[in-house]
Amino acid sequence: MDDRLSEDLVVEILCRLPVKSLMQCKRVSKGWYNLISNVCAPNISRISSAIPSGFLFIFVCKKTSVYDRAYVSYPQGRYCDNNCSGFLRSCTVLLPHRPFKLHDACNGLLLFFSADGRYYVCNPTTKQCIAVPYVQRKYRSYVASLVFENFMSPHYKIIRFPDLKAGCGFIDLDVFSSATGNWVKQKLRIEQSVFSSVEYIVRTVYLNGKLYMQSMSEYLLCFDLDNLIAKAIQLPVAYSKYKFGFIGLSKGQLYYANHDSSKSKFCFWILENCFWRLKHCLSISHLMSLSPQVRELCKDGISTNFMPYAIHPSADIVFLGFPTMLLSYNLQDGKLEVIFKMVKGRLIFGGKHFVFLYTPSFIVLKDFTKHPPQSSLI
Repeated sequence: MDDRLSEDLVVEILCRLPVKSLMQCKRVSKGWYNLISNVCAPNISRISSAIPSGFLFIFVCKKTSVYDRAYVSYPQGRYCDNNCSGFLRSCTVLLPHRPFKLHDACNGLLLFFSADGRYYVCNPTTKQCIAVPYVQRKYRSYVASLVFENFMSPHYKIIRFPDLKAGCGFIDLDVFSSATGNWVKQKLRIEQSVFSSVEYIVRTVYLNGKLYMQSMSEYLLCFDLDNLIAKAIQLPVAYSKYKFGFIGLSKGQLYYANHDSSKSKFCFWILENCFWRLKHCLSISHLMSLSPQVRELCKDGISTNFMPYAIHPSADIVFLGFPTMLLSYNLQDGKLEVIFKMVKGRLIFGGKHFVFLYTPSFIVLKDFTKHPPQSSLI
């Protein structure tokens, strides 16, 4: 590295290189390796995280009732599943044990749980799959979430939730940090007794030190990982047994989307200081007028299968869907477009709770098998 140039200027120059060329520059020296890995890669990943490249989801075959994973590129709408070459196959072939379950996706990283009883973190962009140090399972089932802010640090965390116990004033979380390579326990104080009677949906969103999880009731659960407090925030629409909205991030704000009480509109709220503010409303009848395909699937004017699925991380675009189709709607120009249709005989499983909006990351993952740490939970 030329000592006459400041580090900021070197970073500025390197970040202008094509990604492939930049990664090859890591071989120049140890200094360049550290600079590109710890500074350049997060900077590029921050930019790429604002532009989704596709959707990762689970589908079910109606004839065989077999579940599998698939990927659809955005905005091209190219579809591929585990039997095809491309994104998903390049990722899943990295897993050493089968079967495996996709637990979460966050800013370009994927979290899998495999048949050998371990968690694996995969980066499809860098074609890496890293085995996380083993941790004992005290309970039969856990919810596991991936926390990764690629624009802040090359490190990630895995948050493992046990079943919530009735009447308990605390919840114990198992937390793995790639910075230390260790699992630790964190005890969070529960502020509301509503936790004792709530079931949650296996999908989380992380924002500013807080992990949000939607419950199967009228509450959004908030886990403050910095202040070690858990609390419940009431959702903005009346609870419906058969309908749950979705939570997502856009432009640094937490969104909640669902039908309104009349089920004739899609409403999008943002969370501000634990209060909800209505941001957008979309008339289903208006969406029907824009697309014959939507009109055909909503013959009665209301379809319980027509739901908001995701929100664009940096643009005023929302993604709406049926089990057989995914669409995008531009809130600025009112343009409704079909992104893709499912292969005949296949349905998107679980709707908005199992559709992950994927953005690439160029962070190189640390391999813990070379110098395995000792976990405090084992």
